[in-house]
Amino acid sequence: GICMGALLDKHLDIYLLDNMGRKLFGFNSNNIGKDPIEILTFIVKGNTRANILITKVSGSSNVRFKYVAFRGDLIINEYNQGTSTIVGQANAKGAMTVGAAFYKNTPLYGVNPVTIASFSSRGGLSINGVMRNKPDFVAPNGVNTTVNLGHLNIDGDALPNFFGTSCAAPHAAGVAALLIEAKKKFYNSTISSDSVRSILSNTSLDMDNAGFDFKSGYGFIQADRALQSLIAGTPEISKLSSLDSNIVLGSVPFTAAVEGNYFKPNSIVYLRGVPITSTYINATLIHANIPTYLGNPPLQVFNPPVTPALTDGGYSDSAYFVPPVKKQIKIIANSIVKRYGENVPQLTYRVMVDSLPIDSTSLTEQILGLDSIKLSTSINNLSDPNFYLIKISGRAFDPADSTDIARLELYDYRFENGIMTVERMPLVITPKDTILTYGQKIGNFKFNYSFPDSLVATNIRSFILNEISTTHNLEIAPEIGYVNGRAIVNGRAIVNIDVAKKSGLASTRAIANGRAIVNKTFLSGFSGSISNDTTTLVEISPESIFKYQDDPDTTVLVNGRAIVNGRAIVNGRAIVNGRAIVNGRAIVNGRAIVNGETLTDSSNENTFVIIDQADVNAPSNDSISIKAINIITGYGAGSHYIVPAAFTSDNFDISYELGNLIINKSPLYIDAIDTVATYGDSISINYNYSGYQYADSDSVLFVSGPYHQII
Repeated sequence: GICMGALLDKHLDIYLLDNMGRKLFGFNSNNIGKDPIEILTFIVKGNTRANILITKVSGSSNVRFKYVAFRGDLIINEYNQGTSTIVGQANAKGAMTVGAAFYKNTPLYGVNPVTIASFSSRGGLSINGVMRNKPDFVAPNGVNTTVNLGHLNIDGDALPNFFGTSCAAPHAAGVAALLIEAKKKFYNSTISSDSVRSILSNTSLDMDNAGFDFKSGYGFIQADRALQSLIAGTPEISKLSSLDSNIVLGSVPFTAAVEGNYFKPNSIVYLRGVPITSTYINATLIHANIPTYLGNPPLQVFNPPVTPALTDGGYSDSAYFVPPVKKQIKIIANSIVKRYGENVPQLTYRVMVDSLPIDSTSLTEQILGLDSIKLSTSINNLSDPNFYLIKISGRAFDPADSTDIARLELYDYRFENGIMTVERMPLVITPKDTILTYGQKIGNFKFNYSFPDSLVATNIRSFILNEISTTHNLEIAPEIGYVNGRAIVNGRAIVNIDVAKKSGLASTRAIANGRAIVNKTFLSGFSGSISNDTTTLVEISPESIFKYQDDPDTTVLVNGRAIVNGRAIVNGRAIVNGRAIVNGRAIVNGRAIVNGETLTDSSNENTFVIIDQADVNAPSNDSISIKAINIITGYGAGSHYIVPAAFTSDNFDISYELGNLIINKSPLYIDAIDTVATYGDSISINYNYSGYQYADSDSVLFVSGPYHQII
């Protein structure tokens, strides 16, 4: 798509031309007095060359304008200024505009300076002669989320990833919220939005250039540095070492390098609780003068509080020149996979000691004090397919208990939650074999629903089957889709493989344009009373089935019979994804329950959608309403197939089998009419017929075909 903007008192239009100057597509809304924007949306299916024509429709003078290609790998050969791509409210003076950087392209992952994402918009726009410094700063994207937004799972873990400035902006907003909360908590006052902008800008990490630039603003936001502009953080020590590597630690005085985070110029270093002389180097390094000592004394860094309530700052954890030999104990909730409807499995955990299973060590859970592990999850047997947290916790260690104190001196404990993955339940839908007599009303098919139920409780199984049956039958239209399984098209007839593993959907327009076949039925107990037994057929040409097999996303209308509207078969996934093309026109779905979640590569992947000529001729803004429909391959005497109506559900991976429709011959009675003639005259013999079905008559008596057979 390409977007173009101009001034409110000018009117510009934008067109897409071929190399001969012929207009392919254009957008020419009248925006005088309205938002000065034109949006040109189009689909390019291959490498091509085209021209963009921007014309001035009204206005007495030329005007500066900009055009932005929002998506696609376009190469602009002429007049490619490469200027600002930030548009709309993001250019507002009061807005804080956020660029995006992939979280792994940061110093924490060995990338320095941080690199900007290719899709992050660039600034550099002058508005009313004033240059807007946009973007203001950059925030991370590509992080894990429990919400499946359809993005790539780049981590290969159980959680999908979230990309774009749509992800970066909430991160920046979260840091801003922390600043607001810190100002309220520690100062009992409200911070202004300009102060938030100033703090985030001044504490950002430079990316492309020192200071501000139009690509990355003031740089990559740093939440910890931003908060430290308001409060003294709690210091952290990551490493202790001697500047003189040739001494024996503790035997002589020496200068130590104390490395960590959140150090301040007024930070105080304590050795065994006694302050010692030190020199602040920067926020991550302090040099401390260490006296002689015996043993392995703990060292701490203290940040004096700076807020009125004196509730910030504080002591770091203790650090040691010779690290205490503490075993790392991980208590990990085991991740579990179950299907929808199956019993929730027993929650389990494992204990690792320095990355080894506890069973391979001399330790036991009792020795480690792991005697009350608790596991919990929010799901039940019928929870929808998704990811759920398995929470794990243990008892709190008592600092007054000598045994617990000894444990904490020897072991570091870490509890890690697990993930409960609920997958869709495989479901096979098969029409039950149906036996009728030619002329009987066709429909009211019954189905077998089968799924792996060995891990499903009996009451849950009954509930699921009832829910499937009720929901499925409510969705099915009373009309019947019909494709003549005996018709020959280019020497080819419909066979089992052409309709196997398929299911049926139809647009409401196709259903409305169906053909009624009526059979008169005498009502028992009512002398002379006749009831019309009507079956409505939504007819499909076998040729449309064959075209579907060639390309399920693109097809043309084909007449099933000369008297009916043309129809086409399109794949259901193509409908919901907006890529189905019928006679050159894109077809979209307007029915909420038929969506990208219910029609996937594994569920309903081969669902027929019957599209009518009326759908193609409908107004462009009128979407399609879809209903489930059974499809048969014949309604004359003989053996035919039943293609089941589609069932749409987020809880199942649905596949289908064919059912058999057996139609027995209907008796037709032929009675000779008594005839009286004079000897010598010519004799004409006439007959009475009874038992015709549908619109059959004498004219088809001796005509062989798939529909009308006589016994």
